[in-house]
Amino acid sequence: MPKVNIFTESCKGMDDCGICRFVCPKDLFQACKEMNSTGYYPPEIKDENECTGCQNCMICCPDFAIAVEKEPNQTPAQEDLNGHE
Repeated sequence: MPKVNIFTESCKGMDDCGICRFVCPKDLFQACKEMNSTGYYPPEIKDENECTGCQNCMICCPDFAIAVEKEPNQTPAQEDLNGHE
């Protein structure tokens, strides 16, 4: 299972950005209930077990506020293109 790390202090929040929500094929991102120190509501993951590890959120985040760590035996998205896991 992939691990999604959100660097909340780097994020502009779901209201002012929210790109992660739009690019996630599983719609796993929602606004956190707590503001970060700059006054934004960063995203949180609804259910990390549902994450496919596609890394769309990490690739598209303009603030580099998301990192997706895949399991050691999981290769990059090329496997997803071939339909294997």
